[in-house]
Amino acid sequence: YNAKPVLALFDERGEAVGFAKVAVDEVSESYVRTEREWLERAAGAPAPLRAPAVRTLVDWHGRPVLVLEPLALPRLPRRRPGWAREAVARSVLALGPVEVVPAGGAGALGRAAAEAGAAADHELAALVEVVLEAHADREVEVGVWHGDLSPWNTASTRHEVLVWDWELAGEGMPVGSDLRHEQVMVATHLRGRPATDVVGELDPADPAVALYLLEVARRDRQARRVGR
Repeated sequence: YNAKPVLALFDERGEAVGFAKVAVDEVSESYVRTEREWLERAAGAPAPLRAPAVRTLVDWHGRPVLVLEPLALPRLPRRRPGWAREAVARSVLALGPVEVVPAGGAGALGRAAAEAGAAADHELAALVEVVLEAHADREVEVGVWHGDLSPWNTASTRHEVLVWDWELAGEGMPVGSDLRHEQVMVATHLRGRPATDVVGELDPADPAVALYLLEVARRDRQARRVGR
């Protein structure tokens, strides 16, 4: 999704002092600003979650550049057995309110509907209508999610789990979406299973699943519109 320059920053001794994420267009700018917002909120996250601290946000040719502290990553394998995935998901969820809402009023559906209208994306609009017709009045528990809680964005130490790349984080997602997404990513990216098979095993009759799939479709289509 986020094809943008990421610069590793070193001092004169060759020691890592930070990472800079450079926005180059409107989509990557939204990613950079979203990541800053959620990293600042995650600074006080409950254990075992540990996110990189924001060093600064500067302007470069009218676009933001986000500078983050470097995390001290453990040696491979980066995730210890039983790496507390459920505890990390709960720590992310604790960054905002959890509430029960009709699926038609969930943030995930609102984002998809707004983007479909703004981009004249008729296929995304059709997906929104499918979810509304099936689930508009069904209640679902929603809250914060990281958006890409995957093996390549996490590492575990003895006492904490390091979590980075927060540019897809947001509110109004069904509780459990981070764990669901992590399972999908592991199956498709690490085990090599076809995405159609993995997604086909999810049950869209569950409003939480339908909203998760809608959010993933929304951001996939957003990325494609700018050539990613």
